Amino acid sequence: MEGKEEKKIFTNQNFYIDYYIIYINIQKNFYKFHFIIIKKVFMTVAIDYLLLIGFCFALSSGLFLGLKSIKLI
Repeated sequence: MEGKEEKKIFTNQNFYIDYYIIYINIQKNFYKFHFIIIKKVFMTVAIDYLLLIGFCFALSSGLFLGLKSIKLI
């Protein structure tokens, strides 16, 4: 073909492999990071819930014993 230059598309097979490896590593790190955040939030909520239950139990038992000692119950 005279006067026209053909555009050659160079594809490197390693490019796709590298892209896949980078994508998998990002995905693994994201899930690892996401799991750590979920675990941390879950533990915080669980500890707060246990502290709330303990505080309510202490308050109710204290009120019960206090009111019982002055013969209101």
